[in-house]
Amino acid sequence: MTWLALFAAPAGTVVALLLREPSQSGARALVLACAVLACAVVVVGEWRPRRLRPWMVVAACTVPLSVAVALAPQGSRDLWGYAAYGRVLVTYHESPYVHPPSEHGDPVIDRMPVEWRHTRAPYGPAFLAVAAAPSALGARSALAFRLWFQGLAALAAGLGLLVLTRRGAAGALALQMPSAAAATPLLVAALDDPDEGVRANAGRGLSALGTTAVYGPAQR
Repeated sequence: MTWLALFAAPAGTVVALLLREPSQSGARALVLACAVLACAVVVVGEWRPRRLRPWMVVAACTVPLSVAVALAPQGSRDLWGYAAYGRVLVTYHESPYVHPPSEHGDPVIDRMPVEWRHTRAPYGPAFLAVAAAPSALGARSALAFRLWFQGLAALAAGLGLLVLTRRGAAGALALQMPSAAAATPLLVAALDDPDEGVRANAGRGLSALGTTAVYGPAQR
């Protein structure tokens, strides 16, 4: 049962991505709910004794995360706003705090939602530096910008899962590895709809996990 559930969890998550429907659609929500249920079966089945190897769980997490990055997000288009502010800063050598993207036009800025192009950058300097990195590195295609931002989100998700798997002694691995798998469908859903709330909450979540790993009580 555990093996079947471990296969069903990433498979269901990938199916939800391939549906290419809005994030809140009933079909996608149902498939993701089934994937989370499969993960719950894995967590319960692995409580004692352990049957799954760490590499199996890592593979179950990696496959859906990779698919989520490969596919264009179906929900929010905020990532094009991030890219547009970065273009204003690097390509046009102007401050996005003063000059909105609407003052310029190129294939990347034109992908930013029209209703937000007249808005000056609401983000801090550190995030603008991240947003400007693709332009500074010479990226020109929309694909390169999309992969940059979705790749960063996937990296944050992967680091969070890594914290779950690395914290504590080997005896706690039976709970931590399946818990990482259980978090994957929700992280993938966030990757497919990388809006402002997802970006902020992913950062806070990773920070909280990191703090727990450093200062939390060690498993005995």
